[in-house]
Amino acid sequence: MQDGGYVGQKFLSFDATGSFDVVPPPATDTTTTDATATAGTDSTTSLAPPTSAGSVSANFDGAWLVTNDPSGQAVPLTLAQTDESVTGTLEGKTRVTKITGDIEGTKLAFTYQMVNAKGAQVATGNGFLTLTTGGQALTGALMLNGLVIANINAVR
Repeated sequence: MQDGGYVGQKFLSFDATGSFDVVPPPATDTTTTDATATAGTDSTTSLAPPTSAGSVSANFDGAWLVTNDPSGQAVPLTLAQTDESVTGTLEGKTRVTKITGDIEGTKLAFTYQMVNAKGAQVATGNGFLTLTTGGQALTGALMLNGLVIANINAVR
């Protein structure tokens, strides 16, 4: 629609209510010693050992239920993991979101493509999921142009 030289279009509509929760980074665990410490005042810090290819301990594979969908209904999220790579599908009531990403520690960083019920592309962006509760839950977010458009909370 054009009005006095102003062109306005509405591309996407998202419910961002409560979508700005801060997700803390995962805890880490390895021991290092501060070289500047003097005798009797040893300083120790805990950090996780780096994961090498083939040593992925995080398990994102399987069927999940997203519990905070704006529809108020649980929404299925299916993830398939091969080594450090994950593909998946989030099936909402009116949209299907395909994700592809890589695992680093207990975090899955991904890109997504969202289509509507007719198969037309609605959005593309990125996001992340972090394993919590001993690998039985996920927390994360979908982002569009660097902004959080939806939080994701899921359980197995």
